[in-house]
Amino acid sequence: MLSTPNIQSLDVHDGRNDPSTLGERWKKWINRFENFIIAANITEEERKRAMLLHLIGENAFDLYQSLPDPTPQTPPLEPYALAKHKLDIETTQELSETVGQFYARLLKLAQTCNFHDTDSEIKSQIILKTHNKELRRYGLTEQPDLSKLLLKARALETTDTQIVKIENKDNETHTLSLLQINDLQSNDRRIFPYNTPHTLKVLGKFQGIFKTEKTRTTAEVIVVEGHGEPLLSYETSVQLKLVEVKCRNIKDMTNIQYLEKKYPELCKGIGNLKNYQVKLHIDNTVTPVAQTNRRIPFHLRNKVEIELNRLLMEGIIEKATEPTNWISPAVIVPKPHDPVSPTVIVPKPHDPDAIRLCIDMRAANKAIKRVDMRAANKAIKRVRNITPTTDDIITQLNGAKVFSKIDLKEGYHQLTLAEESRHITAFATHIGIFRYKRLNFGINTAAEIFQDSKWTWTKQHQAEYNKVKDLVIKSSKLTYFKVNETTHLHVDAGPKGLGAILSQGNHPKRNITAFASRSLSLAEQKYSHIEKEMLAISWAIRHFSIYLTGHQFIIYTDHKPLVNILENPRTAPSARIERLCLKIQQRLCLKIQHHQFKVVYQEGKTNPSDYLSRHPVIAEIHDEIKTENYVNFIIQRNMPKKLTVQEVAKETETDPVLKQNQNANAWEKPDIRQFKNVKDELTLGQSIILRGHRIIIPRSLQQRTIKLAHLGHQGIVKTKQLLRSKVWFPNIDKLTEQEIRKCIACQATDESKYKAPLQLRETPNQPFIKLDIDYAGPFQNNKYAVLLVDEYSRYPFIEMINSTKFIDLKPVLQKIFSL
Repeated sequence: MLSTPNIQSLDVHDGRNDPSTLGERWKKWINRFENFIIAANITEEERKRAMLLHLIGENAFDLYQSLPDPTPQTPPLEPYALAKHKLDIETTQELSETVGQFYARLLKLAQTCNFHDTDSEIKSQIILKTHNKELRRYGLTEQPDLSKLLLKARALETTDTQIVKIENKDNETHTLSLLQINDLQSNDRRIFPYNTPHTLKVLGKFQGIFKTEKTRTTAEVIVVEGHGEPLLSYETSVQLKLVEVKCRNIKDMTNIQYLEKKYPELCKGIGNLKNYQVKLHIDNTVTPVAQTNRRIPFHLRNKVEIELNRLLMEGIIEKATEPTNWISPAVIVPKPHDPVSPTVIVPKPHDPDAIRLCIDMRAANKAIKRVDMRAANKAIKRVRNITPTTDDIITQLNGAKVFSKIDLKEGYHQLTLAEESRHITAFATHIGIFRYKRLNFGINTAAEIFQDSKWTWTKQHQAEYNKVKDLVIKSSKLTYFKVNETTHLHVDAGPKGLGAILSQGNHPKRNITAFASRSLSLAEQKYSHIEKEMLAISWAIRHFSIYLTGHQFIIYTDHKPLVNILENPRTAPSARIERLCLKIQQRLCLKIQHHQFKVVYQEGKTNPSDYLSRHPVIAEIHDEIKTENYVNFIIQRNMPKKLTVQEVAKETETDPVLKQNQNANAWEKPDIRQFKNVKDELTLGQSIILRGHRIIIPRSLQQRTIKLAHLGHQGIVKTKQLLRSKVWFPNIDKLTEQEIRKCIACQATDESKYKAPLQLRETPNQPFIKLDIDYAGPFQNNKYAVLLVDEYSRYPFIEMINSTKFIDLKPVLQKIFSL
């Protein structure tokens, strides 16, 4: 605060409040400041400037300090130099504001700004801060002036208003208007928050319209008390296509049409448990009862006749041709329809007129007033069998993961009644008396008999079983493993599986000991052919390791390059093959450690394991992850630090030569011919090609890789050594030398380009003081020439000797020195 004895004090300017009114408040304050300095009789410019800086407040003073060259001639911060920026940053169109109203507000705010072109600034602000995407797209693409932009905005707003009106009319045609969302309906549903026993207080519900860019739908909205983010249900999210569930590789586990076509005799009629008959134990002391017929309604008689004819054709009932003392009434009940019915071999559509023909033979006692065929059950002696309870069944199901609901079609009718037990099942209808040839519904012991019915082994079954054994004996049979005989292992790899056969003996009398096969995983199916064949050998040796460890055996493969790789430890296979070799043993020690074998090439058409590899057994793969992790480890370890796996993989996919190399079968193509000699060393992992343990760099990254290796300016030899230890590409040595020779720093320090000058030696004062001697030869006669030159006279001496040994040189020197 500043005050004088005679004038009112002036408040310090506050620039921290609403930024949108900063310009107006600044003008009002600066006018009061000018009046203040006149009233205070402040006329010196320095005092005016000091007073202004003292009263403008902390924010404005900081802005003044940030100016590049504040001087007394600097304008008084008109209008604070912030209002223009605040218009651009703070002003946004409100949700309930039209573009016209937004324009009027911008125009009012622009009056406090020192804009060079007000219309251009307002137009830019409307394009940037409007909520209408179509208006923003129009402003950015067409570049209209402000008037055209406002006309376009009015047209779009009018169109949107008409669309809403049309949609509202369509919605109001329903019995329940979807627009009455504010009228909450009562709701009895209880809603619990996640993992909380307390319920939420529900205020009501209404039907709401939900719309996205893709679609729209209606859904029930539950309104609860409180504040929080709204939740969208899973069903509504799916309807709005916000959540998409993609199911891949769905396979129909039961091809009913295929089964019906393959086994037509098994898919028709009612089944019959062969070689098994049900014999009812009848108490002959019970007086037989022939009950009166129950009259069948006229509307059901046609259906009953159809059902009786079907049972006759199926062999379930037969006409009663002999007198019988037992007659029971028929009971007609409608057949229920279960929408979630069990799966059957031949499903048929439900017939609403279908009936079930039953016989009323329930056990009864003398207290039953209505006399009917229930008395027949009194004569049947029950064979008691313990029926498991629900608790017993639940205990047996402990640990089960897959459950099936299986229902036998008319299961009781699949058990044949013995001839001596059929007379008690006679029943009367409006078209005659029939009796059952199969176990019928209503017998008091039917459930127990059906529960106890078991599959039996007869002489006929034994005869058929013997035939199967004869067929097996006549074909290839398995023999016991013999420790002292020569062991042979045939292996093969197919597109989707591996196969192996373990045999012993000498050709052609070679006995098979075991067969084995397994399927390839999705990752293993992408292996190159040589890697699949190596995988087959690795897997077969580990699978039959109990037979092979500690004894020499012979491996037969139809892939000839593997013979050289496994027989020659100095070969350089691919990283994946190296990993598979490690699973057997270290390759350099294979011949002297546990697995001692010889690899022999055998043509594929004569390899007996070929069928097993093409028809593998489906099994889980446990070693795939280890092998792939090993390849990924090699890639991560040898990747140059300034390159990423994703970058190299992307460039490999776009490199035309490496792209052909991934799918190459013809190595004679000009582009990939340079990879032919190393094709057995190549591996593909993470879309990157490796040669052995080294990454193959695509052409676009080769120069960059060389420069990264040469950052330390180690010279040609060491740079090539570093590159060859981690990466590879065709002509790597040549390209590396060319790149290093271009290095200016290396040229400046290269001593090889500066030859040491010849230095003259001092001429001796007399002969035979300094002598030069050397050998030449051997010549055709196996002799050597000794050349001796005197440095004083330059006179040469030449003598022939038999060898370069001193014993032959000594007499020559003595001869020359004696002159």
